[in-house]
Amino acid sequence: MDLSRLKGGRFGKEIARLEEILSGRRIAVAYSGGVDSTLLAVLADKFSEVSVALTVISPLLPKRQVQVATSMARHLHLH
Repeated sequence: MDLSRLKGGRFGKEIARLEEILSGRRIAVAYSGGVDSTLLAVLADKFSEVSVALTVISPLLPKRQVQVATSMARHLHLH
């Protein structure tokens, strides 16, 4: 995924700061498949040394949400 649009856009400073924070680290992202966790998982995948996106399956999480998170993670090639 090309992040140049994000870096050059409205939130460029924030993306650059996240790159600083994530660089060279091993990152685990609590991944729900929503917009926030997807963005963080993608940035962790691109900027960190190693990253993993984790979704906890429990009775509190609807099966459909697990399916969406799994499908999105596969589409984005997240680990």
